Amino acid sequence: MPPATHRSPKGDRRSKVWSIVLAVLVGFTLFGFAPRLTSPAAAQIPSIPGINLQDIENILPPSTPAERIDTGRIRLDGRTLFWVAASASDRPGEASPIQWRTNIIEGRLRDIVQRLSRAENPPPIAIDVIESPDNGLPVLQFGDQEIMTVTEQDAELQGANTLQGTAEEFAKRIEFGLRRAIAERQPAAFQRRLAIAAIGSVLLVLISAGFAYRQRHLRAKLHRLEAQTPDVPPPVVTQPTTGTPEASAAREAAMLAAAQHQASHLQQRNLIEIQRRLLQAGQIVLWGGGLFLGLGLFPQVRWLQPQIVSGLKIPVTIILTLLGTYVAIRISAVAIDRFFWAVGNGRFFSPTNPQRIALRITTFSRVLKSIAGLVLLVIGALIGLSSLGLNVAPLLAGAGIIGLAVSFAAQSLIKDTINGFLILLEDQYAVGDVISVKSEAGLVENMNLRITQLRNSEGQLITIPNGTIDVVRNLSKDWSRADLVINVAYGVDTDQALKIIREVSLRLSRDPDWRDRILDPLQVLGVENLSHEGISIRLWIQTKPLEQWNVAREYRRRLKQALDQAGISIGVPQQSLWLWSLDRRKSMVDPDHANGSSAASSKSQDSFN
Repeated sequence: MPPATHRSPKGDRRSKVWSIVLAVLVGFTLFGFAPRLTSPAAAQIPSIPGINLQDIENILPPSTPAERIDTGRIRLDGRTLFWVAASASDRPGEASPIQWRTNIIEGRLRDIVQRLSRAENPPPIAIDVIESPDNGLPVLQFGDQEIMTVTEQDAELQGANTLQGTAEEFAKRIEFGLRRAIAERQPAAFQRRLAIAAIGSVLLVLISAGFAYRQRHLRAKLHRLEAQTPDVPPPVVTQPTTGTPEASAAREAAMLAAAQHQASHLQQRNLIEIQRRLLQAGQIVLWGGGLFLGLGLFPQVRWLQPQIVSGLKIPVTIILTLLGTYVAIRISAVAIDRFFWAVGNGRFFSPTNPQRIALRITTFSRVLKSIAGLVLLVIGALIGLSSLGLNVAPLLAGAGIIGLAVSFAAQSLIKDTINGFLILLEDQYAVGDVISVKSEAGLVENMNLRITQLRNSEGQLITIPNGTIDVVRNLSKDWSRADLVINVAYGVDTDQALKIIREVSLRLSRDPDWRDRILDPLQVLGVENLSHEGISIRLWIQTKPLEQWNVAREYRRRLKQALDQAGISIGVPQQSLWLWSLDRRKSMVDPDHANGSSAASSKSQDSFN
């Protein structure tokens, strides 16, 4: 199969250089600057026994809360310290108790951080646990400033047995968070993070430039493929032939190769589109992720990270679902095309009729790609709904009931689908065949399980539901026939006319440009009819599919020249005209009038004599 495009060595070298540069930059950043991001800051944060960083960054609450209990995170500089609980609110539209509580605790922690950052000689960070004189619950304080009161709901949420143990755990986490917040606000830490942000921005620009260059390269390649791929089915490739079976086989192989060449272009276009969409999504993820990570470098704006995650959760889920569905549909189209053309290429069986196999492969691949696309769309929709938190099980159960109800209202659609499946299974016709359905005829341009589209000789696109197709005439399956009726004049020697007709057919079948298109010799049926147009002689010429019209035109041209040389006239419509006098017409009607006229005529003749 000829290659669709040719890529220059210069383009290959550029792609390799860009890949090496990007790999070096990414590796240099990860292995060279990642330790600088964590080591100095971490060195300023003293280790706390019993504290695990993974516990601080909990995403889910420690245990499942009881009913009528709401949970919330306590964050400092955008990082989760621990979870707290509060009774659920019965008043919709108002701020819940858990929101009030988390906002108050986080506000007090921010005030402590600001006070310690501005102090020239900050006091040591120590969280005291005291007992409230009002209700006896543990209260966490920093100096004389109250931070929070630990409740039984908090202890139940943490899975602790005592309130005092929960309070001490909260105190350790708060001390750790405060030390880390103060360390990150030091001038040296700020400068390091600022340098890392600058280097990261440069790296983002370079990677983005690499993505943009690759997109331009793919866009140019796509334009070249569109210029090289014909919009119509590939024509039969003509080659010098000698009339041997090897030449005929070479012609059929060339025709199949032309169809495969077009299919290869379509596959490459699908692959290029997949790469382009992935690169576009990569650009968005690159800059979005870079901005997100940049916010995490500075404690003053890190609180925006959870807000962004919370606000973009649903849109990102929908976008990822749509992107995954699109890529899956494109990949399935490429896989289906490659599978069918592997079958047509003889990897699984040896084709006996390459042209018919090419038509069937094109038809089946189109139908199967449409079915796969529909199935993937439904699966993508279900995955999207499930990722949004909706229970799809009732939807599937309801879909079965709705489908049963719709089946009664859409009987014509079901009939079209079943009939379309039988048409494909029985190979009644395929894309590229010329068929006649009722009063419509034309080239099958497109078909699926529901409809068949024909393009007639006037260029009109005719859409026919498959359910209405009961009788179809395929004019191009396996072989075709040119049915010719030749009219010669009455005065022509019939045997001589038959001899010339056979000789012209023999010369045509031996012509190097036409012999591969004619399957069997001419079959002269003889005198078909005697009419006012002359003597009608009928003959058949069996040809390859879709070649009957070309062969018939060439045969008529050659026969006209041969008949002119032999002096044989083509039959023309003839008509005899009889002129009668008035007396003659009356004599045909009235015999007595005829006798009287004769007697009068004799008497007049005697007088004349």
